[in-house]
Amino acid sequence: QRRVREASAPESTSGKDGWDAIWERKGTVESDDLQLLNGYDETDFDPKKSWQEIEKSFDMKDDATVLEVGCGAGFIAQHIKNREYTGLDLSKSLVEKHIKMLGHAVAECPANKLPFADNTFDYVICIGVPQYFPSVEYTEECVSEMKRVARLGVYVGSVRHKTRQSRIDKHQFDGPSSHLVHSVADFAKWGFSEVPAFYDADEYFNVMNDLTK
Repeated sequence: QRRVREASAPESTSGKDGWDAIWERKGTVESDDLQLLNGYDETDFDPKKSWQEIEKSFDMKDDATVLEVGCGAGFIAQHIKNREYTGLDLSKSLVEKHIKMLGHAVAECPANKLPFADNTFDYVICIGVPQYFPSVEYTEECVSEMKRVARLGVYVGSVRHKTRQSRIDKHQFDGPSSHLVHSVADFAKWGFSEVPAFYDADEYFNVMNDLTK
């Protein structure tokens, strides 16, 4: 079992609770392991292959602009090459880790209030994030914002349709251990179509919205 070493919690943890507080603390872990920092430890998730699937799904051009909502420390972003990349995350500590390790343009921001004009980016991606949102209604707000700032398409991946009810070894911090679940039907109402899951289809699904059609 892998234990993590936690530095003192950053001041910005104050006022956050639930999963938001856990992710704030996650960024204080004394590690540069992106898999661990982004919460994919003890999973079969392959970030490089997943990004390649997103590129293929949209037939993405090399000069495309990409916004990642809920980017964390950059587990997926490390594989995004030849693109103008911008990341957003609610965890200040993970944003700082991301900038330090990968040097990307990343900002601390809630997913339901994106600080960009309409059609700013060619594509918006959001991977493994909705399960940490407070409600399906909040997810709808976030999806609306993603569609607003995207010009060509939005991809939401690794969305949970099933959650566990008990803690597992990787849960090192006090707080919730179950997740918000969604259905493909939720996203269909918002204009999305289901595409193959990156991994573990028994628990997750992927959806995309090609805004050019």
